[in-house]
Amino acid sequence: MKKSLLMSLVGSLIAFLLVLGAYWLSYSMVTAKSIEASKLATQIDTEKSATAELTQAKSELAGLTSQKATINQYFVQTNNIVPFLEQLQLLGSSLGATVQVASVSASQGSPYGTLTLSLSISGNFNAVAKTLGAIEYEPYNISITSLSFTHTPNIGSASSTPQWSAVAEFIVGAETGTATSTKP
Repeated sequence: MKKSLLMSLVGSLIAFLLVLGAYWLSYSMVTAKSIEASKLATQIDTEKSATAELTQAKSELAGLTSQKATINQYFVQTNNIVPFLEQLQLLGSSLGATVQVASVSASQGSPYGTLTLSLSISGNFNAVAKTLGAIEYEPYNISITSLSFTHTPNIGSASSTPQWSAVAEFIVGAETGTATSTKP
């Protein structure tokens, strides 16, 4: 009987050690998988955060693009200088004045440069004054830097209205680029 009790005890001890080993093995595997899952969860959280930041950056970029387009409306684009000058000439003729471009020069700036315009405007005083005002209030970043008026009376002509001439220099905000033109 002692032998069978000893055999039972040894068998129970071996079974206990096998169960304990299996438990330790499964615990270490679960712990390793838990650590791996925790690392993956951290990576997922990091990626979600990066995605949220990217989405916010894209949203802000779209807003900035919209704002830049709005701001750019107030500046003459260097590839649109000639149409801008033609627009000024048409504006003058619609108000009864003649606008001639004496010179145009562009200077670099960051992010925007400037155009320096020299214009000669002629017609009756009312037309010249309206044209100057209309040019100054164009939807561009534009200002008059110098202005001089001269007038010539119409003696012996059917019209007694004197002819007025204004020579004006303007500074106009422009997108960066270079262009220079002088008209004789």
